Formats: sequence, C-alpha cells, structure tokens
Amino acid sequence: MNPISLSPLALVGLTAIALAQEPEPSQERPPLKPLPYELVEKFDTNKDGAVGRTERAAQNEAIITAMQERRKFLIRKYDLNQNGEIDKDEAMAIFVATWDKDGDGALSQPEKKASKEARDRQKAVLATEN
Repeated sequence: MNPISLSPLALVGLTAIALAQEPEPSQERPPLKPLPYELVEKFDTNKDGAVGRTERAAQNEAIITAMQERRKFLIRKYDLNQNGEIDKDEAMAIFVATWDKDGDGALSQPEKKASKEARDRQKAVLATEN
C-alpha cells in the first residue's frame, strides 16, 4: 500500500471530517479552533482592539502549533499500519467512519448524499473566501 501525499487543503478536509466524529472516551481531542473575536482577545496583548504585526506573528505560530497537534492526533488515531502517514485506505476509513451513521461499515445512498452535500457546502465557502 503506497502512502499518498496530502495537500494542505486535503488535510483541512480530513480534519473537518475527523472533527465531525466524537472522540473515543480514551482519546482526548485537541480543542476546536476559537471564533475570530476570541482570537483577537487572546492575541491583542496591548489591548488596542487589533492584532498588530508582532501579535499576528504570535497568532500564526499558535495556529501552526495547533495544526501540527491536530495532524499528530489524526495520525495517532487513524494510522492503522503505523507508518507515520495517512494512506489512501486509511483516508477512506476516516471518510466511511464519519458518514456511516447506521454503523454497517458501508455508505448507503442517504449517507452518500449527506457527504456530497457537506462537500458542496465546503466548496461554496472556500469559493467565497477566494
């Protein structure tokens, strides 16, 4: 089985899929990303109501650290063959586990439809941001 290289957008998509799942009680999930105003409050160290250049650098560093922690979490949870990467089969397992609401190990037509609608919504959001 060949590992696949995931683009940042694919990693974001897999992260979104993983966020849709409840963690197992024995696994602690890193916190969800805060809302924008919470970010301003957290990183506006001089309390001028804006995130300046120095504050933005600290914010970017924190975001990168959070993304790295999320990646480690995903690999720890879904890297079944323990090769340090999420390969194609493992990515498919994440996808099925996320959308298989009846737990039968396969996606029914309604489950496929729900996943497609979610992807379409995500694409629409990304298109409006660009």
